[in-house]
Amino acid sequence: MESFTPELARSAGLADHRFPNSEEEADLAEQALSNELEKLSMDEHERILFDIHGFCCLQEDEGETFIADKLVQLEACLNKIKPKKKEAYTRAKFLNKKYVESRDFRLAFLRSDKFDPKEAAQTIVNHFDIKRRIFGDDEVLGRDVVQSDLQEDDLERLRDGFIQLLPERDAAGRTIICLNLGFKRQNALASPLVSDPNPRAYPSPL
Repeated sequence: MESFTPELARSAGLADHRFPNSEEEADLAEQALSNELEKLSMDEHERILFDIHGFCCLQEDEGETFIADKLVQLEACLNKIKPKKKEAYTRAKFLNKKYVESRDFRLAFLRSDKFDPKEAAQTIVNHFDIKRRIFGDDEVLGRDVVQSDLQEDDLERLRDGFIQLLPERDAAGRTIICLNLGFKRQNALASPLVSDPNPRAYPSPL
């Protein structure tokens, strides 16, 4: 079990396309997750704890040769995806090839998909599809998004307290982002990611 999946949400009688919006729903989600965790072996429990605290980010055999091989395999997997299915990726590569092909950028996706080159290639394509849908075809597609790229509605939602960047980092030095599930907002989240059917669009490189 890697996350609170839509299937797990449905098994608990919860909506599978949004966060719990009441204490009762949050309790149901917590209980469902707890029940699933109880089914895991001790080794699986330990691996999850290491993942959470950032002590299991590297594979046992991960070294420069291992990484280089995986990057080559990732490139091959990206090349196998049909052009019609990776138009946003191709556009981003045209805008800024150095960014799209950078080692650090691709390595973040490989690590988020446990060094499965095929999965990482599809996640990269999904990433640019959603980024294009949000920001369009301009030069932002080929670089990191910065605050000045956001519209006023986006900025308002960043400031309203629903999403908070904590002042401290975790034991592995990763940024901690907190979602305040008890926050009451009149309007739904502006981002189309909320209703996107593919939750694997973004990696977790932080």
